[in-house]
Amino acid sequence: MKSNQFLGIAKENPFFTAGKEKIRPRKAGEVKDIARALYNKIDATFQKVCSTSFGEVLTKLPELQLRKRKSLTEAKREQRQCYRKYKQKVEDEWEKTSLLR
Repeated sequence: MKSNQFLGIAKENPFFTAGKEKIRPRKAGEVKDIARALYNKIDATFQKVCSTSFGEVLTKLPELQLRKRKSLTEAKREQRQCYRKYKQKVEDEWEKTSLLR
């Protein structure tokens, strides 16, 4: 009985392969399309259950080391802020050591 149930589940599963079939190589674009379709299907059901995006939850798992991509303006803003902090540190050091020069 259990083996019949397993075979029924296995036939429904698209990733199950019975036998020694060769896995054909796929093009990068084809793989991306398949991955995107799988993600969209998972994301839709995940959002219904948890009311948050699946990708957003994945970024919160430290084991995966995924980060949310910043927009171009956010990246520029952060870079300018780093430059300003560095410039301020340099100017502060100049003030401290101005008597020595």
